[in-house]
Amino acid sequence: MRARWALWMILAVALGAASCGDDDAGTTPEAGVRDAAARDSGGAPVDAGMTGAPDGALDMDASADDGGIVDVDAAIDFDAAIDLDAGAAVTDGGASSGSITSIAAGDVHTCASRSDGTAWCWGDNTYGQLGDGTRVARSAPTSVLTGVASVAGGGAHSCAILASGGAMCWGDNASGQLGDGSRRSSTTPVIVSGLGGAAELALGGGYKPPSGPIPDIYVEGHSCVRRVDGTVSCWGDNAVGQLGNGRAGGDATRPALVSGVTDAVDIAAGLRHTCVVRGTDGSVLCWGNNEDAELGQPRTITASGAPLAVPGLSNVVAVGAGGKKTCVLRSDGSVACWGLNECYLELFCRVATTVETPTPIMVPPSVVDVTFAWGHGCVMQAGGVDCWGANYAGQVGDGTMSSRSNPVPVVGLAAPAIAITVGGAHTCAALGDGTAACWGLLDGTATPSPVSVVFPAP
Repeated sequence: MRARWALWMILAVALGAASCGDDDAGTTPEAGVRDAAARDSGGAPVDAGMTGAPDGALDMDASADDGGIVDVDAAIDFDAAIDLDAGAAVTDGGASSGSITSIAAGDVHTCASRSDGTAWCWGDNTYGQLGDGTRVARSAPTSVLTGVASVAGGGAHSCAILASGGAMCWGDNASGQLGDGSRRSSTTPVIVSGLGGAAELALGGGYKPPSGPIPDIYVEGHSCVRRVDGTVSCWGDNAVGQLGNGRAGGDATRPALVSGVTDAVDIAAGLRHTCVVRGTDGSVLCWGNNEDAELGQPRTITASGAPLAVPGLSNVVAVGAGGKKTCVLRSDGSVACWGLNECYLELFCRVATTVETPTPIMVPPSVVDVTFAWGHGCVMQAGGVDCWGANYAGQVGDGTMSSRSNPVPVVGLAAPAIAITVGGAHTCAALGDGTAACWGLLDGTATPSPVSVVFPAP
């Protein structure tokens, strides 16, 4: 929903100015972390990931998912049997027409859905996260699926909500984050087992930027869905309880119901935590990792496998999560954030502070859309887009590669923006004329101004 998108950028302002097997096996926290496979010659993730950010920039991940998701509000008959792949078909390239209906950036890739029900992805494809049956990177959109309502991007996996209310996922599956009952990664979409009535997806995991001598690492992903009836299910990596099934450890390769959540109206996933807004009273529940207070709890509580109420919150209408932090928007327009504030400098100098309780922050007026990643973020106001933070690849979009500590207008959008999403080092917007534009690290090239995303002609 739009309100939650607005939280992603707000959070940036706030705190800083394939293995196989079909069984659900337990894991240790270390089992959920592995070296990234997609590297350039300098050891950085290809086409994405922070390698440096200005002082005051936030540590964020593109879960993303988060940004660019269009809620599906169509009524679903939960008493009827649901054909999970009804109306959906995997495509093999080809062309399509229609306006952009959702856009979502992963760490190193981007996906979009169109009004004709097709899903498209482009960017890095090391883990098969583009869903086109290959592991070949694509500089232009490749067709993935039909019968789609919206898309979501995670660190190295992607998912789509189908018009039928089911969901399909593709890409990395080492922790079961595709939800098909296996740990086999897939370069084509697979059905999320037993899922119906999906309204919104939130995908966690992703690349964590380097800190000092520690190289960037890839954190296995998890996936969650908010259904139209307010219930929530999660699957994938559960090293620190981010699935909300009452325990830490023991990944889930199929959706598992989150106990005690029956009235969720919004959902967000960070690197290893998940939060929802409750519709009954506007309170917030979070679960998963809390080593940096991302659950809004004292750090003496290092993690929770069950939902915990964030103290002192009410009248919340939306929640956003990125990296190890969380932000909420209240009905009166005020915003509060908590969690880890990290700064990644050119030499990977890290200065971190932790906020354990929701802290009010100043936000720009008339915000309708916001999104962020590890080190840069953007806000949309009345069709315009402002961005700030790390800008070494032009991801701020102001025509320069100078880092910005305050929002500056994105220059050169062909039409008013209607949605925005941020990846590790790139930014994309869906525009009012039905097209999309991206800027930042595109196909290995620093691109400081928006360029149109060219889809194959119908």
